[in-house]
Amino acid sequence: MTEQNGTVGNDPVRNDSVWNDTVWNGAEDDTATWDAFTPVNRAAPPPEPSPPPLPPEPPAPRPARRAVRGTLLAVAAVALAAVTVGVQWADRAAWIADRYPDEAIKDVGPGAIGTLHGMSWGAALAVQPPPPGGVPGVTTLLADVRLTPASAEAVRDYLTPRFEVRDRAGHRWEALPASTPISSDLAPGEETRFQVVSAVPETVSGTAELVLTYSPAETLRFAR
Repeated sequence: MTEQNGTVGNDPVRNDSVWNDTVWNGAEDDTATWDAFTPVNRAAPPPEPSPPPLPPEPPAPRPARRAVRGTLLAVAAVALAAVTVGVQWADRAAWIADRYPDEAIKDVGPGAIGTLHGMSWGAALAVQPPPPGGVPGVTTLLADVRLTPASAEAVRDYLTPRFEVRDRAGHRWEALPASTPISSDLAPGEETRFQVVSAVPETVSGTAELVLTYSPAETLRFAR
């Protein structure tokens, strides 16, 4: 039995056999062919790689352990700083001791002679009367210094020493030579005299002593 197109009510009834033959088999349109079983060539893009998983978060340190670790680090830092400062102070002390050795003073009694740098030295210290218009409480000391070279080599190598006036408490006052000899003024075995002047407090005028020095290890102190 062949189905025919008809109407049901006001709607036309489609004859599937005729519709299939005329439309989908190309009876009306040569280009309108379609095969439901032919796969469509649609190349799908490859799936994007998934990101690597995140590493697990480390467990939070316990507050007590964190405090202990901080304390240990602080103690280590303080210890390191102390060691560093100690080494620096030791190096500084060694440097000072090497360049500024302890002073070696040779005492020369009243009227006696001391030997230094190939020279025989003697000195007598006297208090001078205050000059007119002088500073109250200040006294002038005048030292009469005697110098005798022992040899021509001592004359050739002669240098003027540095003079000071000191008390036994460690106070020092500058002393200036009034006139100092030079090598051409000296002769082996001959005594040469010159004077040294200093101003000191009146309270030490009877105890202050003249000191002659070339270096800390080469120092004469003329006792009174």
